[in-house]
Amino acid sequence: NPSAGSGVNHGNARGSIDTTSNNSTKRTRDEDSAPLEKNMVLEATKEREKQKRKITILKAQKEEEERSSKVGQFAKKQRVSYHHRATNKRYDAVIIGVHLDDGPDKPYYTIKYNQTECFVDACGVEEEKECTVEKQTNPDRLTALPWDEDKTWELIRK
Repeated sequence: NPSAGSGVNHGNARGSIDTTSNNSTKRTRDEDSAPLEKNMVLEATKEREKQKRKITILKAQKEEEERSSKVGQFAKKQRVSYHHRATNKRYDAVIIGVHLDDGPDKPYYTIKYNQTECFVDACGVEEEKECTVEKQTNPDRLTALPWDEDKTWELIRK
C-alpha cells in the first residue's frame, strides 16, 4: 500500500480521504511557559540592577555629605533644616547649589523648600496654599538633618 504510515487512507469505499492521524507536534507545557519564565527572569534581573544602582547612588550621596561635613560644608542634594529668621520658623529644605565664589571657607547655598502661605481672596476668604521657595542662604541658617535613605532617594530621583 503506497499510503501506509501516512495517515491518509485512499482505499475507502466512497473514495474520501481519512485524516484521522495527527502528525503535527504538540507543544509541551514547559515549552508554553518558557517565554513567561524568561520574561520573569529578565524582570527580576532589571529589578536587581535597579536596586544595585539605587544603593550605589545613595552610598555616594552619603559619602559626599560626610566629606562635606568634615570641612564644615553641606553637599548638593543634602537635606537640611532652614531657619527663616523673619518668622522664626524652620523648614525642611534641600541644597540645590553649593557656591564657593567667596572662597572655600565662605560657602553659601541655594536651597529649595515648601512653605504654606495664607492668601485672602477678593471675597475676604482666607486660603492656604503651599509654595515652593528657592533662595540663597548662608550656612549659619542651616542645620544638617539626620540621614534618611528613603527621603534622600525621593530627592535624588526627581
